[in-house]
Amino acid sequence: MTRDHNQLSFTGRLGGDPESRTTPSGSQVCNFSVAVGNDFTNSDGEKVSKTMWVKCVAWNKSAEVFSQYLHKGSRVFVSGQLVTNENGNPKTFEGKNGTSASFELTVRELVFLDSANTSGGSDSSSKMDTAPVVADDSELPF
Repeated sequence: MTRDHNQLSFTGRLGGDPESRTTPSGSQVCNFSVAVGNDFTNSDGEKVSKTMWVKCVAWNKSAEVFSQYLHKGSRVFVSGQLVTNENGNPKTFEGKNGTSASFELTVRELVFLDSANTSGGSDSSSKMDTAPVVADDSELPF
């Protein structure tokens, strides 16, 4: 029997600062939305630009790191598992414009695509401003 594979990967930009909280059981959770652009030329030759929004949720240590370093405008690569309601359909949410439906993504991998000096946020204290520390550079291939 074959197993199905539930994974979605994309690049985009955060539409707002991440929201972080701790659950009653003590787990850290971080929610954020990512705008994924889709530019194309339609059959009339007109350039069309559409945006798909993906609601993302991260847990535990990932949630702590993401809430510390991500901010509105951060460019990211995200990969994870789609989450649906109990019937396998998109979850519904009450918003400003009434009820809407959206898939949610449980983040399994996130790559920061901005460098410390080019990220789109205005709060410089939330940016990563140091490079990762290499403990022993004798094993570097260059």
